Amino acid sequence: MAQIFALHEPFLQSKAQLLVIPVSADGHILHPVIARSKSMFVDNYDSYHKKARAGELLLGDVLLHKIQKQHTGLGVQMGGAEYVAHIITHQSPAQPISVRTFTKCLNNFKPHLYELMRYKGVRRVAILGSALLVTQIDGHGMVEWLTADNIMSACNDVFADIPKITVGVHFSRTTALPITQKVLEN
Repeated sequence: MAQIFALHEPFLQSKAQLLVIPVSADGHILHPVIARSKSMFVDNYDSYHKKARAGELLLGDVLLHKIQKQHTGLGVQMGGAEYVAHIITHQSPAQPISVRTFTKCLNNFKPHLYELMRYKGVRRVAILGSALLVTQIDGHGMVEWLTADNIMSACNDVFADIPKITVGVHFSRTTALPITQKVLEN
């Protein structure tokens, strides 16, 4: 069975082999961690950005890239993430994400994960949960469509049957970590 948990650790410093970054179909980035990742994984971001500008991305699409490691100089990379997956969760960064759309994205990502597990030995996955908590200001105040609890329950629904995998969902320090059903049963 999969081990799925929420944490406050920095996403880009994760020990995961695969980083899952939710992005928009139009190529615009507002979340600071995603902006930082675009400078860390330049070739991966360029591929995503070209497809977004060309209008080739649809909700639920998954773009999987192998990280090009730097072997010399001050930017030498040791261990850490080997792959980056961009999941297209919304049309633009200002658009709220529904639970159904997020679940569809995870289900579309699952076959890619199986392939990486089988052929590349990937066992640790990190998902940037804080980027999914998009809020929209309207006449009634702040409305959250996707909450931390919804993110964790969707991850449990989709990944629970995968053996020998650890999924860490990273939230910002200002987000209260959800209590999962597994914790309540113990």
